[in-house]
Amino acid sequence: MFSIFDDVESFQYSTVLLLWVSFKRLEITGVSLPYSLDIMVETALRVEDSKFIRAGLEAFIFGACLRADRLDLLDELFTKAKYVKRDTLSTTRRISLLRHHVQKGETADYEKIRSEFWAAETPFNRLKINDVDNIFGTSHANVDHRQIEFAFETSANPSLAAEYGMMVKPVYDRLRPNLAFMDVRSNQKERTRFQSLVIEAVKQQKPFSMVRLSDGEGHAFGGVNGLFTLEDQINRERHWWGIELDSSTRAEVISRVQNATQSADILGIPSVHRFVSV
Repeated sequence: MFSIFDDVESFQYSTVLLLWVSFKRLEITGVSLPYSLDIMVETALRVEDSKFIRAGLEAFIFGACLRADRLDLLDELFTKAKYVKRDTLSTTRRISLLRHHVQKGETADYEKIRSEFWAAETPFNRLKINDVDNIFGTSHANVDHRQIEFAFETSANPSLAAEYGMMVKPVYDRLRPNLAFMDVRSNQKERTRFQSLVIEAVKQQKPFSMVRLSDGEGHAFGGVNGLFTLEDQINRERHWWGIELDSSTRAEVISRVQNATQSADILGIPSVHRFVSV
C-alpha cells in the first residue's frame, strides 16, 4: 500500500505541500523532517496562504518544537505566528507545554507558565492542570480522586456531567470500598502500600497479577452491556493486529481476558483523571 508519506521528496515543487506532509509524517510516525527544524520553521512562517493552511502549519510547528525540545524556536513561533499565540493557546496546547516543562524538570518555568494558564482557564479546564500536577507530583498535587470527582461533576458542562453521573459515577460508588489505589501516582502512602504488596509476593514466591483495564479492553466485555459492539471489536482488532479475527479466535481471546481479569490480585480501572484529560 502506498501513502503520500512514502515519497515526501516528490512534493518539492510545492513548498506548502512539502511542509504539510513532512510535519504530518513527523507527528504520526516520528520520521525525521527532510530538512532541519530551523529551516522548516523559517520556511513555514513565511507562508502567506489561507488562514486554514497557515494556522495548520503553525500548529505543526508547535508540536515539532516540543518534540525536539526547541523552546527557542517555540518562542520564535509565538513572536511571528498569526494564530498560535502564547496568550491565546488552546487548553490542549497549554497542557502540552506544561507537561513538557515538568518532564524536563524545569520547575521555575513550569510554575510561571502554570500561574498564567491557571488564571486564564475555566474551572473545568483547571482540572486538566490539576491532572498534570497529580501525574508528575508537583507542589500543587494536593487534590485527591474524590475531590476531582466532585469538581468534575460540578464544573463540566451539563450534558457531560449528566453522562458522567449516569455511566461513570455509579461504577465508582459501587466499587468505592475497594478503590484503594486511585491516587497512586501522587499519594506516597498509596504508592508504598502498592509496592509492599508486590514485594511481599516476590518474597513469598507467590504469583501476583495486576490487570489494567481501559477503553480498548471493552473488546472482551461487549456482551455485558452492549456498549461495545461487534463492529467496535473488529475495529479494535484491526488497530491491534491489522486483521479481523475469526469468531472462534475472538471468543478465545475474550475468554482469556475475562479469566485474567477475574483472577487478578489488583484490577486497574480508568480514574476520573482519564475523563478530565480527554
